[in-house]
Amino acid sequence: MRPDLRVSTIIPVFGRHDVLRRAVASVLRQSHPVHEVIVVDDASHPPISDDDVGSSDARVRVIRSLRNGGPASARNMGIEASSGELIAFLDSDDVWYANKLEVQIHEYQKRASRSELCAIVCSWDVVHPGRPSTYSRRPLESGALVDFASGCWYSPGSTLLINRSAFDRVGLFADGLRRLEDFEWFLRFAAAGGKLYSAPVVGAAIRHGRRAFYSDVRLAAAEILRRFRAETSFDPPSPVYRRLRAWLHVELAAAARNEKSWGRLFWHLACSFCLVPRTSVEIKTWWTIGPPRGSELPIDAARTAPSDHGPR
Repeated sequence: MRPDLRVSTIIPVFGRHDVLRRAVASVLRQSHPVHEVIVVDDASHPPISDDDVGSSDARVRVIRSLRNGGPASARNMGIEASSGELIAFLDSDDVWYANKLEVQIHEYQKRASRSELCAIVCSWDVVHPGRPSTYSRRPLESGALVDFASGCWYSPGSTLLINRSAFDRVGLFADGLRRLEDFEWFLRFAAAGGKLYSAPVVGAAIRHGRRAFYSDVRLAAAEILRRFRAETSFDPPSPVYRRLRAWLHVELAAAARNEKSWGRLFWHLACSFCLVPRTSVEIKTWWTIGPPRGSELPIDAARTAPSDHGPR
């Protein structure tokens, strides 16, 4: 393994002053040292301070947006400010385990020789508010566009490691999206021939149950469909397009549930199941389930922090 591979870690944050330092500490504890940690403050009020970051390490820097642009905009700011060959993302309320990057980089070096456009994710412990983690998920590997149109099963906000050059080829995240921005980016990644690989490590503890507003998801779904139709040759009868619409209906149903809009919830689920008949909400079995690794730098499972995705 090349010890000189430089990894830039990008942590977008809006609010969450009380949990950010755990995320930063988990990056600095990596067995493969990171090149830099870029905390992107998406116009938090009050602004993210040195005390919130919790480290005087010279590799850590905070850049601040003057307006709240959402996670796509914040990640783009981090990418443009980065100088490493590889980029890794971490949501501000999640944490990494100490050998995450080491195992992922080893996997990347095996895979990059076979595929110029490859992304490495990993397994993660699922943390529910108020309960200890009881299981981990290992995501499916895939290079098929029909899979990427059928869900976002790999938690890229806290598990993704990817070559910076991928963003030169695929483009940055869609700046106007406040939800599903990673899902939309991976549609373009797969359409460009990208492949997703899963490193054999439980590398993160990820908080379950972030809240999404129906209006944000509705706008994102419409924009994703518009972009997909404009940028690909897939028309409405195709399996890829049908699965894309089916999954967006699931996302809309989940957002409707968050707002206790039961009529919308059942309507979107009915539309989804009509488009892709199946026996579960998920369109495919995306994970293998394993035992939890257990916390090294525990996230506070008893609290639910505000979302990174914009003012609430």
